[in-house]
Amino acid sequence: AGESWMLAKKLPKHSRNGECRILQDRYLVTVLGRHSRKIETVDLETGEISSRETRGRDPDGWELSDLNHVYGVQVPSLEEPGVEELWLPCGFHGDQVNAETSSRYARIV
Repeated sequence: AGESWMLAKKLPKHSRNGECRILQDRYLVTVLGRHSRKIETVDLETGEISSRETRGRDPDGWELSDLNHVYGVQVPSLEEPGVEELWLPCGFHGDQVNAETSSRYARIV
C-alpha cells in the first residue's frame, strides 16, 4: 500500500476495452481489446515487454484475436493441475463503435 511505479518506456501499442490482469504480483497482462490483436505482457520488475498473437477462428468464423470489451476470469485448468487459465466468457467482435457483434464463444488464454 502506498507504493507506486512507472514503466521505463511506453507500451508499443495502446489498447482499449481489453482485459488487464496482474499475475504472480509481477506481470501486467493486457488481453486483446479494440484495435489490438495481441496479448501483451509487461514484467513489472524488469520493464521487459513481450506480446504474442492468437491465431485461428471460432466456430462462427471470427478470428480468435478479434475481441473487445472482454472480461477475464481466472480459473484452475481442467487439463493441467496447479495451472490457472484466463477465460474470456464475453466480448464483441469488430472495432467500429456501436457496430460490434456479440461473441457467441468464450476464449481461454
